[in-house]
Amino acid sequence: MKSRVIGPSTHKSIFKFASPKMGKMVKVESSLEYDACFHFEYSPSITSFIAQPCGVDYQLNGRTQTFYPDFLVEDKEFGKRFFEIKPSSKVRKPEFRVKFALRREAALSQSIPLIVVTEKQICLNPILNNLKLLHRYAGNYSLTPLHFWVLDAVKSLGRITVRDLVDESDCAPGDVFASALTWISRGHLQADISDNELGVNSLVWC
Repeated sequence: MKSRVIGPSTHKSIFKFASPKMGKMVKVESSLEYDACFHFEYSPSITSFIAQPCGVDYQLNGRTQTFYPDFLVEDKEFGKRFFEIKPSSKVRKPEFRVKFALRREAALSQSIPLIVVTEKQICLNPILNNLKLLHRYAGNYSLTPLHFWVLDAVKSLGRITVRDLVDESDCAPGDVFASALTWISRGHLQADISDNELGVNSLVWC
């Protein structure tokens, strides 16, 4: 499915999200869409996400209109889904609700559900802050002997705090924490990102 090309605009800011999952820079048109990318990137069930996929036609007042969903997401559990990322203040407006109902019906005619998501689902902390922290350690960076030691230690010791890994390694806490974050961002280690900010007291496991 071909995406709409997002180019320079006089009335919209362009945000660029570097996506290891997609292997490219994902361009979006709002800071809220940018924040949504962190959730798509690190959801283990989501295999791909495309910004501004091809248009979907719908009828409004007897005329054909075209809208471009903000994302087309491929999910292992739910399959393909369109996502509209909008502020809750806009979602509450009657005009949006009327258009969204028509757009959702048109999307379903292609067997793809259309879902609206607001900042209430996206800007949840500590989750979003943790995802942004993980993103700093994602990508194709060189792995050091400490990285492999951390991975092997967690495999051997089971659920363990980063602080305990520091004690086991005799290395600087920041270096051990960074190594753990690298593996978490790549999906080789797990940590709870929902309840607390990631830090040296966080539990990690395979």
